[in-house]
Amino acid sequence: LKQHLPKLAAHLAACGFDAGVFIPAWVMPLFVGVLPVSAAVPVWDFLLTREPGIGPSAAPLAVCVALFKMHADVLMGLNDPGEMLVELTQRAQCTCDGLRLVKMAHELKLQPATVRALRRRHRGRLAHEAAERLPPPPRPP
Repeated sequence: LKQHLPKLAAHLAACGFDAGVFIPAWVMPLFVGVLPVSAAVPVWDFLLTREPGIGPSAAPLAVCVALFKMHADVLMGLNDPGEMLVELTQRAQCTCDGLRLVKMAHELKLQPATVRALRRRHRGRLAHEAAERLPPPPRPP
């Protein structure tokens, strides 16, 4: 988001909204239950085929960024992370134009090398955050 939607990324961060929460929730089920079926089908085609200029490992992230881009104007008008969460979830579920979403994702031209570099750069922080969320190990009897 910082690279493709810097104003929105700054606004979300200032409001305490962690956009990264959506990525696993959207990508793991391949957007099933996130988008209506009519919008999900073109997204599945995009995710499951190799497109010139975008690698398959970058496509899911590109769709996530495109969803934020599609609804950036509304999100920029909100300041409460809870409202942002509800609004973005509802708007994603009402996204009817899957072809437009795919076109927006494709226009981002995210490359697998970029995604790998981002993963490497943030791996330590993400591992630390994940460890903080895990419950403590059980104590021996």
